[in-house]
Amino acid sequence: MRRANLKSPFHAFTLFLLLISLGLIVSASYVNSLSLKISTFWVSEESPSVEKLAQKNSISEIMHLQQALAQTKLELFQLKEQLRTLTNFREKFSKKKIPLVIPATIIIRNDSSDNRHSFKIDRGSFDNIKLGDIVVFNDSLVGRVSEISDHYSTVLKVTDPAMQIPISVFSADDREKEYGEGISIGNGQEDSTCIIDSREICRGEELCRLDLVERKRQFPASAVIVTSGLKGEYPRGLVVGSLTFSQSDQIGLFWDVKIRPLNLDQIHTVLVFSYF
Repeated sequence: MRRANLKSPFHAFTLFLLLISLGLIVSASYVNSLSLKISTFWVSEESPSVEKLAQKNSISEIMHLQQALAQTKLELFQLKEQLRTLTNFREKFSKKKIPLVIPATIIIRNDSSDNRHSFKIDRGSFDNIKLGDIVVFNDSLVGRVSEISDHYSTVLKVTDPAMQIPISVFSADDREKEYGEGISIGNGQEDSTCIIDSREICRGEELCRLDLVERKRQFPASAVIVTSGLKGEYPRGLVVGSLTFSQSDQIGLFWDVKIRPLNLDQIHTVLVFSYF
């Protein structure tokens, strides 16, 4: 009887611990279940915002890749253009005659900061560009370098009034027969109408002009104007442009002769070289 009494407190204590453990287990399960419900509710409430953020980031990444792809395509196009124009240039002007040619990209087509007819390229003194360097595309004369910074340069177009270029007139079909010489002077933007192959064009374009060309002088139907090489300022044979005639001088002793140079809107790159 005494032995049984000794075991009763032990059994009671054990039962008490079991009940406490069972209560803790049930409480823990309830808490975990409640936490899961709260988490599920929060995610369900916030999921539209999360999805929108993910979608926005995805669109941003796609736009960034598209911009990078467009830039790469442009750079590839410019490299191909530079290779093509350099190849065409070297077919006419050897390395012996013009040893160094520097490719450049047009970054501003019409620079109006100095009220001149000029444009800017992405090469400067760090690239060995010098004042007075000649700028061409294929075998066409585009202008001369007038200002230089470390990484950029300003090029004065052939259409600027300060540009006076000794030229010769040839037939587009026969470069052997010369029809005369003269000076091409930048004319700026044309206000009158020019005639080419019975078509009225040139109004608003940037042109050059030939002064005091007598009407009795005969020109071929399709005349091309090239540098004559006189004075040694330009190599002989660079194309300045094609010959046009203005309607404003149908009567008189002189032709109102204009020269239509290369349209810069059609190109992205140029070549630069020294010729002194």
